[in-house]
Formats: sequence, structure tokens, C-alpha cells
Amino acid sequence: MKKALKIAGIVLLALVILVLGYVAYVFLDYHRIEDNLPLTAEGTAASSVQTDVPYTVVSYNIGFGAYEDDYSFFMDGGTESRAWSEERLTANIERIGAFLQQQDADLYLLQEVDRDSTRSYHVDEAAMLTAQLPGLGYIWAQNYDSPYLFYPLDQPHGKSVSGLLTLSSFWMGQNMVGTLAAGQTMAFITLSISQLVQSYNMRSERSLFHIGPFSNKKLNQACLASLALVLLVLFTPLRIAFGLAALPAKMYLIAFGLSFVPLLVMEFSKKFGLIKHQH
Repeated sequence: MKKALKIAGIVLLALVILVLGYVAYVFLDYHRIEDNLPLTAEGTAASSVQTDVPYTVVSYNIGFGAYEDDYSFFMDGGTESRAWSEERLTANIERIGAFLQQQDADLYLLQEVDRDSTRSYHVDEAAMLTAQLPGLGYIWAQNYDSPYLFYPLDQPHGKSVSGLLTLSSFWMGQNMVGTLAAGQTMAFITLSISQLVQSYNMRSERSLFHIGPFSNKKLNQACLASLALVLLVLFTPLRIAFGLAALPAKMYLIAFGLSFVPLLVMEFSKKFGLIKHQH
């Protein structure tokens, strides 16, 4: 009897640990999609929008390609958590693409377009639709990203990656970020790091490389601590409080590169005697 209770206790403990582990995973994986994410326009559309010309716009929530006459989604009070099958899903997406072709619209605004979601069998629906509508420029913007949802238990909804797909017969310019927060972030990086660089420049009228750039240990420690604080603000949610934004890697490199301009200017000035010690 004691042995049976012990086994039951171990099994129960394992289940509790499993459930707590899953809850921890859901909370740790939860995140808010960043504001002002960079979007890349793709495709070959080249015409421009003109005034006093009527245009046709189609807005369509494709329901991740799952909705048919006999389909009901569990979040809408129905029973299903995934499309009936991958075959039926792809057939539905093809039918949706054919329908959109028939509309011959100038602009398509599509919602619930999945990419790599469990509920849609990891089919890249955006790629399928853009292939069916050649000659259009397009942008896919993610607006839904959830961890693996282990419900319903008999057929878990799984992980979802979904977004908005915009297709247009007009040329869509590419803007790497183009927001006030992005400009503030670039300025913050350049000003903060350049001041750290300048603290090394001001050590002597002689070249920094002549006296040894890292020979002052206390200055090194102070600059490392300051750099850590700058990085903490840039790459954690603290940036929201400072009105900053996440940037593409290229923009970070540009900002950090600009921060070293004072070093080049000061070294040039020292080399040609433009900076002299005042007694």
C-alpha cells in the first residue's frame, strides 16, 4: 500500500512539475510585438498612384485558410483548433488566390495570413498567395505571435505566427525604419558612445595610441560600466521609457561607427599639431 501511494505521489509530483513548467514557458515566451518594426516591400510593381483616378481595394480576412462551410473555430465557440488537413488548407488558399485574381483590384488588404503556424500545418500562406498574384508589390507584417497553446487537449492549437499581407499594383517605397523613435535611438547611441570615446581622446595631447589606449584602468572600468548601462537601455524594455526603438543590425553598426568619428578627428588634429597644451 505504501509503495502504491509512493508511486502515485511521484506521478502526481511529476504532473505538477510538468504543468508548472508549461505555465512558466507560456509566461516566459510571452512578448509584445515591437512597435514600428522595419518592413521590406517586395515584388515588381512599378506604377504610381495618381489623383482623380478610381481604384479598387479588396479587404479580406482569409481566416488562415481554414474556414469552410463545415468548419467552426474553437475560439469562436466552435470545436476545431486547426484546419481540417494540410491538403484542404492548401486547396483553400489556392481558391482564395484565384478569387483575388478575379477581382483584379489595385490594392489587397488581407488578414490572418499564417506563416509557420501549427494550426495551418506550417504552410507559408503569404508565399502561396503572392505566387498566385504576380506583378504586385507586397508586404507581410506580423501582428500575432503566440507560444504553443496546449488546448484543446485532444488537438492542441499549437504555436501561431500570423500577420497582415498587403499587395499593391503600385510601387511601395522601402523605408528601413522612418520613425521619430528610430531617429532618437540613432542619436542616443551616437551621442552616448562618442562621449565615452572622447574621454579617451582627452587624456593627452599626444596620440592615444602612443600613450596606450587602455593604460588607465580606472577609466576603462568607468567606461565599461557606462557602456553596460547604454546597452541595458538599448536592448531591454527600458528603451520604451526612453522613447527608443529596436533597429535593424545595419543601423546599429552605422550609429556605432559614427560614434568613433571624434577619435579620427582628434588623432588627425594631434598629428598635425592643431591641439597644443596650454601652460
